[in-house]
Amino acid sequence: MEAVSGTAFWGLSLGNWSDIIQTTAIAITGIVAVFAIRSNAKMSRHRATIDLLLSQRTDINLSKAKKTMTRLHSDPSSSITALACKGKESDEDRHHVLTILNNYEFIALGIREKALDEDVYKRAHYSMLMRDWRATQAFITEFRTQNNTPTTFQEFEYLYKRWIKRPLKKDSQH
Repeated sequence: MEAVSGTAFWGLSLGNWSDIIQTTAIAITGIVAVFAIRSNAKMSRHRATIDLLLSQRTDINLSKAKKTMTRLHSDPSSSITALACKGKESDEDRHHVLTILNNYEFIALGIREKALDEDVYKRAHYSMLMRDWRATQAFITEFRTQNNTPTTFQEFEYLYKRWIKRPLKKDSQH
């Protein structure tokens, strides 16, 4: 029968316990690092989205395009779709519609690639994005046909379809 010395505990020598503790500490450090990186990435997406929202408020060209879009959307005699046709390339209204669509395309790509925070942007612009998609869907279809570019504004379309499946929920008031 072997005598238990002062250097053993539960049948393991202190050297073995030291290895176990060290390995456990390394594993815990790795887990904490993963959570810290994820948290930092989420905060970075939040910050980037807020910065984008703030910069859009001061973008003069985007503001003009939004005003044009609102006018076109509310005027029953206007045809946004007709602006997609050949021969309309120099039309200022067409330029404004494309400015809006390119902006949404950029944002949708940023959200899809996780560079921007979808929840923050969705809470800020859900209604406007949904309205603008509906107002420009026929324009986009015609633009794709006229230019033989079936992927034009596909990121914007992806985001619209995603949000249709998961609409913005009303905050509950307590």
